[in-house]
Amino acid sequence: SAVFVINEENIRNSGATNIPDLLRKADAATGSGDYKSAVYEYDIVLRLDRVNAKAREGLRRAREAEKERR
Repeated sequence: SAVFVINEENIRNSGATNIPDLLRKADAATGSGDYKSAVYEYDIVLRLDRVNAKAREGLRRAREAEKERR
């Protein structure tokens, strides 16, 4: 299993700064049951925009779904 490290340098180096694209990827990951990836993408959005309501709600949903799976 991969360990995801989210820090400002990794975000900049990955070019992951397009919030709508990141949200689409996170939503798609949630929809396919890949909650780890969804949480990772939502976390990146929140690093870029701390008050992003869609990312906050998506993160909450992904974490709940991940708990229910256990």
